[in-house]
Amino acid sequence: MRWLWSLVKALLVLLVLTGLLSVPILYSLGRPQVRAVSIEKIHAEEGIPVETVHPVLKEFRDYFHCDGSVVADVRAMLRANVEEVVEVVNARVGDAVRKGQVLVEFRKTDLEAAIQAAETAFQEAQNNYDRYAKLREDGVISQDRLELYRTRRDNAAAALEAARSRLKFADVASPVDGVVEQRWVEAGEYKGVGKELMTIVDLSTVEVAALVPEAQVAHVAPGTQAEFMLESQDEWLAGTVSRVSPATTDPNRFFDVYLKVQNSPASGGWLMRPGMYAQVRFLRSDKVTTLAVPDNALVLENGSNIIFVVQDSVEQVQVANAAPEANRQPEEDEHGFAARLRRGARRAGGFFGRVGRPRAAAGSQEAPQARYEEVRVQRARRLEAEVGLAEEGFVQLRGEPVGPADLVIVNVREAITDGTRVRVVEDGGAP
Repeated sequence: MRWLWSLVKALLVLLVLTGLLSVPILYSLGRPQVRAVSIEKIHAEEGIPVETVHPVLKEFRDYFHCDGSVVADVRAMLRANVEEVVEVVNARVGDAVRKGQVLVEFRKTDLEAAIQAAETAFQEAQNNYDRYAKLREDGVISQDRLELYRTRRDNAAAALEAARSRLKFADVASPVDGVVEQRWVEAGEYKGVGKELMTIVDLSTVEVAALVPEAQVAHVAPGTQAEFMLESQDEWLAGTVSRVSPATTDPNRFFDVYLKVQNSPASGGWLMRPGMYAQVRFLRSDKVTTLAVPDNALVLENGSNIIFVVQDSVEQVQVANAAPEANRQPEEDEHGFAARLRRGARRAGGFFGRVGRPRAAAGSQEAPQARYEEVRVQRARRLEAEVGLAEEGFVQLRGEPVGPADLVIVNVREAITDGTRVRVVEDGGAP
């Protein structure tokens, strides 16, 4: 039994020693492992690549903008002047027509018959007047009776002229050169007097009607120069104010201002057509010269305009000297789980150190020695900017938050915030 009791005591001692050795090992395994960083690696680290430009001095003109549309300066409405059936329609919407060209023809049968009847009535009235005029010369009838037959003759002549006019109105011609804008007539329809037939617009002379708010209408007058841009164009065209509406009934208090513009032929027709949208701008004040940046440098955050500039800085970074090649172990041996286990064991008294790798010779460097180095880095700096006028892809900077020598980041990525490490890959050039 004594040998059994000795065995139990030996096992208890072994368990106690094992527990004592496990504490530093587990503590070592739980500590974060900081890998040595060299100065070369820090310099090699790359931030987020960014494109930059320098703010430039740019001339801005203070315009106020308003909406507008192209309207026809000359528009002719064709209406029926006879009450008849339509026989022929010679034009469709979009057709170009010439002045005097017959566009609508009404049936003429009844109109021609009415002329014949009117001619007969007039001839009879003329004969009666001639006969009674001779009787008046002989003193047979009074002057009043002769005047009665004169009136009948004149009425018959007027009826004949009206019948002939109605026949002329049976052919409806265009009064201007232009294009058929609208058409409300078809062959076989019966049209009454005054009914709409077609609308003809002259595209060689058009206007741009701008809706100017009441706060700005005092800045415009006949002769004022203006500019307008069509949706289909990418350039500003010149125009001159020809007239200003003296009053308005618009509930939003907009006044109609008309620009005299020059329409030019384009492929397939004319450049401007009635109904086209036009953005109109009027010069409010003289030009000013200020610093400006491209509009793609602005980031809108909670209603504020933000720009990011690249800022160079020198930072203190903890680095390490590389260990001698003779003492350097492979990566998996130096930082692997087994190496961490051996280091924990050595702290515990070297129990596992003797079964691990050999201890380094006296005077050799076991691990890199930490030191501090100054490193030059580039970081994004967030600035709130007050913007003003905008023109040709640039925006005016008010208050001068940046200078001409600063590098402003364009096409800002979402990952860039204040203090983000960046790397300039494209510089917009010297200021």
